[in-house]
Amino acid sequence: MMEDCAVERLIGLGRARQLVQRIDPLGVERISADNAAGRIAACDIDACCSCPTLDASLKDGFAVRGRDIASACRERPVPLTLVGSVVAGGHCDITVKTGQAVRIMTGAPIPAGADAVLASEFADTSGNQVLALADAGPGRNILACGSDVTAGSTIIDRGTRMFPGHLGLLAAAGVAEIPVFRQPRVLVIATGSELAVPGEPIAPGQVAASNLVTLMAEAGAMGIHADHLLVRDDLHLLQEKIAPLIEKYDVILTCGGVLDGDKDFTMQAMDNLGVEPVFRRVRVGPGKGVCLGKKDSTCIFNLPG
Repeated sequence: MMEDCAVERLIGLGRARQLVQRIDPLGVERISADNAAGRIAACDIDACCSCPTLDASLKDGFAVRGRDIASACRERPVPLTLVGSVVAGGHCDITVKTGQAVRIMTGAPIPAGADAVLASEFADTSGNQVLALADAGPGRNILACGSDVTAGSTIIDRGTRMFPGHLGLLAAAGVAEIPVFRQPRVLVIATGSELAVPGEPIAPGQVAASNLVTLMAEAGAMGIHADHLLVRDDLHLLQEKIAPLIEKYDVILTCGGVLDGDKDFTMQAMDNLGVEPVFRRVRVGPGKGVCLGKKDSTCIFNLPG
């Protein structure tokens, strides 16, 4: 899960981040794109189709040949013959010829022969006649095929954490399933005989295990479920609790017991359990006591209490 490296001590924050970034991603799984919020893309994702899939109207109005109404204005309207209509999701077999117009709704496909849409507010109609009261040059009020997304183009880069906007983009591009990195199995352990279980009454001399709650909430905010455990200050008990759990989790976060006090047993427990240290202590405050170690495929972060 991580490259081998010698232990580094009292390092800068930047260096600590570099070492953390050496952690290998977990395995890949395919999931429905509409359930991918918060997940990390495991590869570049390309659009399956263009969006829009064809030239579409941006306005309610009339599909026309722009050159037919190039001189149109309210003082000198240009008459056109209405030869049909088309709505969003519909299909139009009509080819617009010189002097013709097709009534069109927003989102509807542009008929063959037309190269502009005259907005309805710039036209008067009477029966099958349309009076163009303004010009509409080629491309006016038309959303070109692929102008939002082009088929085959990369729309999500590998390593992107996906938010709701990304999911909308995937849907628009016709992407149904995507490969994402597997969510890590996370365990949060708070150590300290003085800790009270979250939600239970706090007796005199106790403190709430608030760091435990915070770490679990941080994981939850990333869409990751975290299990938790409270262990009192006892070296053998701590080792006994952690030993069988290491292989069950990808990441273990311990909180407390990382310094050199008489009741600080966390780092001794890590050594006794064969956890290989990557770094111990970082030049930040608060938080100087943070450590990172690994055992087999599990990364273990030790945080101050």
